[in-house]
Amino acid sequence: MRALIIDDNQSVRMFVERVLREAGYETTTARDGVSAQGVVLQEGAPDLVVTDESLSGMSGHEFARWLRSNFSSVKVLFLTGYVSRAYSDPLEVLDNDAYLEKPCTVNGLLQAVKMLTGSTGDASGPACAQSAQ
Repeated sequence: MRALIIDDNQSVRMFVERVLREAGYETTTARDGVSAQGVVLQEGAPDLVVTDESLSGMSGHEFARWLRSNFSSVKVLFLTGYVSRAYSDPLEVLDNDAYLEKPCTVNGLLQAVKMLTGSTGDASGPACAQSAQ
């Protein structure tokens, strides 16, 4: 399963990439929506996008709309420090989208990805074993 991680904060980007890579995902990163567009145009659509909601130039939602204009089934996990009070849980799944509040833990991220995709990547990966605890 291929995942594209978009965040303007390098430490968040590296954390998400490490967690998903260790869980068996093939990962690619981008620092903003415009860079992410270039990745998709060059490499094709990923199965999963993990993106910050608030990005300069192009928001996570704008990127998701652009991506879905051609690839409607891509799952998108929005990471945000501003989860609406309308959500009763820190993770809310709506169609092919989910929202996860930052900061998140390894287990929280993996659980969010599993809820959204129905998968945790390669079940033999060390992060997957950790998420089963």
